[in-house]
Amino acid sequence: MRRMPVFVLIGVMLFMAGQALAVIGPNTRISYGASPPSPVMPNAPYTQNPRGVGYTPVTEIDPVTGRPVIIGSSAASQGFIVAFGINIKSSTGQRLTRLSVRWIDESPTTLTRVEAMALVSRTGTILDAQPGGDVTHTINPGLILPTDAASPGPMYYLAFRLNDTARHGETLTFHFLCRAGDLVWVPTEAGDAANPVTDLYASYVVDLRVADYTPFLFDRMTSTGIPNYPAYSQWHPGEMIRPRYESGTYQYAPSGATHNCPQVMAWEEWVPVLAFSCSQRNFVATVTPAGQSIVVSPAVHLDYVTVSADGLGDPEFNPNEIFRIGDVRIYRDDGNGYWDPADTLVGSSQTPFVQTPTGTWAVLIQQTGLFEPIEDVDDGNYDYFIVVRVRSDSETPAYRGFTGWKYKLWIEPGDIQFALTADPGFALPPVGPHPVMFAGIPEIMTKVIYNTVYVEPLSQERFNPNDVDAVPDMTSDILPVLGIDAASGAGFSGIRLETIKLQCIAANNFDPRLHLAPLVNNDISSGVSLWRDNKGGTNVGSFDTTDTLVPFSVSPWVFEGPVPGGNLFSCTIITQGLVSDPGIIPPDDMYQDTTGALGPNRGSDFFIAVRTRPSLPYGSRFRFLIPANGITLTAPRASTARSTGTTPDIQGNVYAKVTPVVVGPLALGPSSPSTSVLRVDLNDNGSGMSPRLEGISVEFYDAGGFSLLTCIASFDPVAPTYSGGWFNVTNFSPDALKQCGLVIYRDASLTDPVLIKRFRRLAFSGGPDGYEVEFLNPVFLPSTLYVGIRTSATCPAGAAFNVGIVGWGLGDIAWNSWASRAFPISDALAVRTNIYARNQTGTFNPNVAGIVLVHDTPYQPQLNLSKSYDGIYLKWTNNSIISPAAFLRYEIHRSDDGGATFNIIDTIFDYSANSYANTRTGINPPVDGVTHRYFVRMYYQQGGSTLSVDSNTVTATIIGMPDVCMPSVDDPQESVSLISLNWKDNSQTQTDINHRASHFLLRRVRVSDGAYYESVITVNANPSVNVFYHWDDTSVETGVHYYYQILARRQLTPTVAIHSKPVTTREVWTFYQEPEGGGSGCFIATAAFGSPFGRHLDALRAFRDTRLSRTAFGKAFVAFYEKHSPRLARWIARRPVAKSLVRIALTPVVWLCDTLR
Repeated sequence: MRRMPVFVLIGVMLFMAGQALAVIGPNTRISYGASPPSPVMPNAPYTQNPRGVGYTPVTEIDPVTGRPVIIGSSAASQGFIVAFGINIKSSTGQRLTRLSVRWIDESPTTLTRVEAMALVSRTGTILDAQPGGDVTHTINPGLILPTDAASPGPMYYLAFRLNDTARHGETLTFHFLCRAGDLVWVPTEAGDAANPVTDLYASYVVDLRVADYTPFLFDRMTSTGIPNYPAYSQWHPGEMIRPRYESGTYQYAPSGATHNCPQVMAWEEWVPVLAFSCSQRNFVATVTPAGQSIVVSPAVHLDYVTVSADGLGDPEFNPNEIFRIGDVRIYRDDGNGYWDPADTLVGSSQTPFVQTPTGTWAVLIQQTGLFEPIEDVDDGNYDYFIVVRVRSDSETPAYRGFTGWKYKLWIEPGDIQFALTADPGFALPPVGPHPVMFAGIPEIMTKVIYNTVYVEPLSQERFNPNDVDAVPDMTSDILPVLGIDAASGAGFSGIRLETIKLQCIAANNFDPRLHLAPLVNNDISSGVSLWRDNKGGTNVGSFDTTDTLVPFSVSPWVFEGPVPGGNLFSCTIITQGLVSDPGIIPPDDMYQDTTGALGPNRGSDFFIAVRTRPSLPYGSRFRFLIPANGITLTAPRASTARSTGTTPDIQGNVYAKVTPVVVGPLALGPSSPSTSVLRVDLNDNGSGMSPRLEGISVEFYDAGGFSLLTCIASFDPVAPTYSGGWFNVTNFSPDALKQCGLVIYRDASLTDPVLIKRFRRLAFSGGPDGYEVEFLNPVFLPSTLYVGIRTSATCPAGAAFNVGIVGWGLGDIAWNSWASRAFPISDALAVRTNIYARNQTGTFNPNVAGIVLVHDTPYQPQLNLSKSYDGIYLKWTNNSIISPAAFLRYEIHRSDDGGATFNIIDTIFDYSANSYANTRTGINPPVDGVTHRYFVRMYYQQGGSTLSVDSNTVTATIIGMPDVCMPSVDDPQESVSLISLNWKDNSQTQTDINHRASHFLLRRVRVSDGAYYESVITVNANPSVNVFYHWDDTSVETGVHYYYQILARRQLTPTVAIHSKPVTTREVWTFYQEPEGGGSGCFIATAAFGSPFGRHLDALRAFRDTRLSRTAFGKAFVAFYEKHSPRLARWIARRPVAKSLVRIALTPVVWLCDTLR
């Protein structure tokens, strides 16, 4: 039996007619809508989801009426879609007596067929219906025609209904014909419009609702273009981040570079990847008032789905090594429209994937046990979900060592199929036939899925050459190139990144050994470094200053040879597995939770960053990549990742260094002479591309009472005229230019100015004030320039300001957009770019006291360590222009309650003073365990008034115990099963009870990996009795090096803070001991030969066990040896010469023992 298609979306919209025309002449009676100028108009194609698509046979004739049984039914309830409208009106109440129209399905080559075509009234009632194809509708309605004003729009519609083979993406074309005489009305009147001759075509596209459900949703009904993951922004250091010197903050570009958050599949986690909806109009048997019977449409249920897979060109891809049988499932939605574990499992893969002749893979999922019919009306939600789980136990050993596969999952059109449900109660299994529903989602419309590891290129287009000895800055010169997004799965915690192979393809004038900073282990200044994203920050997934360094080592760059595109170099990053950050990957990745919202992670989890040298040539080209199998993960799922990632080509930028000429405070009064404030060094490092500087931008920062137009001399001497947003220079005299407030010079003596063509004020939104000047002739590189400024006659005395240059921007796009355009560069090839250099001067006319630095003496080696617990030491620098004559005093203010209140603790009247010691024995001493806040207030006289200025506020806490309190630790004593520690408590003799230890913290550190163990030992209630302490460490491992710390601690009252003075014992080496059950140890031999295993030790143990242990003398010797040899063995183990001599002495003994054995 045929039925209307299940789960079809047709591109259709009901036609709404235009306004009626005025009648033609005074006697006109019949008129037609004229927009378009035809009484019959096709609908415009439109994407929507028609409700109630179903089937009742149009060929079934009612024996009484002789008409199809659906006549009189609602067209919408029968699944009909309107294609054309017929608009005919009368202004005098004429009656339409005959309507005859013909329309043809012009798409016979498609699998999609028009099952039925109907004439429908404007109320939606089916007036005539016939099987699809070439249809002529003829009816005699006897309808009184209304006026168009009273009833605008078409009077009749032509509608169609599809068959079960409707296929996604196919186009239907209809041809409408209306000839003279096909429309008849009475009475005819003079002035009636002519019976039109109409010949129209209309096309419609079938759209089936299937979705790629991996984050985020890509719905075939509502989405356009190629599917992609949700985006996040990555702000490139330097290029998109700039310092705001006036506020001490950073400003980000209005929008960052867009990157995607892919679906990274963790091991053994269920994740939805595809979704689809389906519906069928299932009619109930009823009898109409006219006695017509409505045929019952048999219910259908989902029968099976075939899921296809492809490894995107990887010849090693095999989905059977990624998914077990049963790891690809179908769930029926519980009604909320998104997948969650509460949905009903209706089927899973029961066979392996099978490779198809085209090289792709496919697996069939049969519904089992639940034969619930699909819904009769589409509710707009997804009804079924394809959910998968990535296995962690590939059967093939070669696969078990790999992860990071990338692939696609999709459903070929026609691979979602349905079957009849025979029994009304749905208790019986389905019976045939199985009509084909051509529903699916093509491979091109699904996203790439990544297993466990994904590598995202992050680099910016250009890298600045940077000074390697400058302080590394995550906002400017630590440049991320690749991001790593990883997820292990909840059952695989502790897996960490182990090694990362980073490759570099040097395409033009580049060598990473020469042009990247030196490789330094575990150092942010390294030419290559590894970082972890701070998932708690504001820019989650994006490299920023909240991210942290992952302890690493890195191998030197190795030249691997020429490859297409350049020379290949590589280095290897190795995580050190330290406690601070061992490089553990997150257990999960972002995916939609039960509310459809994002999960906890987005963007990259780790970043690989590089730093350049100042020698990086302009125009050099290179790229970075991680090759297949370039990332290794540790146990419990040790594997290498087949994930790869390659940056686009990166180009070297112009080297630029901005150096303040003014370092300290400087007073500039009104009408100052031209003053050099910044030096700019520019170099293309021999690129041969003739880069030149087109202009420069200089910023001014208000530090108190400053205004650019008031305080800096104008450009009036060069007679500017305003046009198009610029002030154009008309007087090009160098002497006139030197009288202006901002001038760029070629010499330090400020005698040779660079002539300018025009200038304008900086005006990007929210930016600082300043000027941008464009040179009359570009300055070719290399070059050194000097920025000179001159104050105006109206500049108030004491107006404080800084001057700076900040370069940032996105190449061409930033020249006239949001960037400051500090260094606009062009070259011989007309390539334009910006340089990302920046710096500022000191403050002119400063009126602040400066910075107070707290020196906590235990961590300041230049101070006296014997006074380490004595107090807190302040230092400050007076950067003001207040003269000694105007100076009155410094006041030291301190808060003991977190900054709520401050009190004066001392006053200093010496102008030259720059330090203060707040000691235990001085006035207002600091309190143990209390966090104190300090600032310095300076009073001075100005204009007959007493004024003051405050420094910044600093925080410090007095810590420590006197050095005489350090515990005295004896050499640890090693034996077979433990290490004994003995120490003396030297604190109990202190007269100050606060200097006596309340307990000890014993810390043991394993030398090989830094793993540590802590134990707290409480002081005896009667310390005068218990001054010496003993502790046995019974948890040591054989063959492991340790060192120990004994820390004396005291608990302060009323605070809960614990303070300590750490004391480190000398390194302790625990001797190799016998394996469990192996008897006592050969301590001296082990110390000499360096291992408890081997032929030498075996011979000595065998002689001991087979000869010595059988006699009284031998037993006594063994007992004496085991008691006294550990100390001697420890002495030998630390002295290479002694070890060699003992080995020589023991060699003949070993030979003799071996011979006797």
